Amino acid sequence: FDLGGEFVGEIQTLSLSTDGLFADGQIQWRGASTSLSSENPIGDYRLELKGRRLNLDTLGGTLQLEGQGEFQPDRSLQLSGSARANRRGLDSLLTLLGPDQGNGVHTFTLRLRP
Repeated sequence: FDLGGEFVGEIQTLSLSTDGLFADGQIQWRGASTSLSSENPIGDYRLELKGRRLNLDTLGGTLQLEGQGEFQPDRSLQLSGSARANRRGLDSLLTLLGPDQGNGVHTFTLRLRP
């Protein structure tokens, strides 16, 4: 699937050691779009990095995302959260992200390994 938009980041600290990855800063995805949606852009998002912790939130748009995660000592990343849409045109994308927990809220878990 194709992703579009602008990624902008500001990282104050970044370190990698035997204890894992640590970072302080933020990454924004502005004008986010994907080939998995017929409605684009889907929103603007921010990923805050605080030590090992990650916080995802929506700055605006039709797809609302929020989540929390952390960098693991084995250098992998895990992020869990929820997604919902302000419009019906994103139903198929929501289904791909994860199961519907009711009221149109879908949960997701993302795991990235080195």
